Amino acid sequence: MEGRLYSQEEIHDDLLGLKGIMRGAYSREITEALEQKGYRLKGAEVYKEEEPRALTDEEAHSLGETFRRALDKGHPVFIGWYPWIDRQNGKRGHFSVLGGYDGEDFFIYDPRYGEAVLVISQKTLADHLLLPTLDRTAWGIFYFYVEQAP
Repeated sequence: MEGRLYSQEEIHDDLLGLKGIMRGAYSREITEALEQKGYRLKGAEVYKEEEPRALTDEEAHSLGETFRRALDKGHPVFIGWYPWIDRQNGKRGHFSVLGGYDGEDFFIYDPRYGEAVLVISQKTLADHLLLPTLDRTAWGIFYFYVEQAP
């Protein structure tokens, strides 16, 4: 963002204004901070009542193309795992960020792994994107990315 790399701590403390708060950021906090800086966001949600084993091939291909188009524009994709709607705070769950790709492999930044960059194939990503919601009422995924920069 803005031509320089930020550490996870700088994003949490300074960009999101969560200094001294000992938890991760809610989706509302992330999206509001980006929108206040003038970014227009695009997001989507997929929920299924029954337990799926993975996205269908068609869903996986479409999602992969969506992610690649965003990344080609230089816009990272925020993925919410174990999604759950919290009426006060927006979506909850665990966030990872897709920062790039090479062919069928995506590069993921995940706070659980510090500064390490994980490489995951589109197939493996598709096999693990639909996860149970935190309230265990459905299976789902949500994601958002910058549609237009200021």
